[in-house]
Amino acid sequence: MSDLQLEDVIYAVQATNVRLPDGSRKGHWNGDGTGIGKGREVYAFIYNELIQGRKKHVHISASHQLCADAERDRDAVGVPLPILHQAGCSLAGVLI
Repeated sequence: MSDLQLEDVIYAVQATNVRLPDGSRKGHWNGDGTGIGKGREVYAFIYNELIQGRKKHVHISASHQLCADAERDRDAVGVPLPILHQAGCSLAGVLI
């Protein structure tokens, strides 16, 4: 991961560690442009969350054609989670 990607992951981790008055966690918006590596940033963040014991994660993409890219980024970071396609799959028995 590049320094720029790592910087965004650090900001995301810092933001989501803040608890809001209602008990929910603060969010983080990643508005990086095309080609920065948002997929790797997302999976690096998820990896950190898994290490912290947080096990519910969903990565949603507007395009089913980007599934191969998501798999590539997930594998590059080393996140041991399945990627499920919206069409033609069942979530039965899968923890998300």
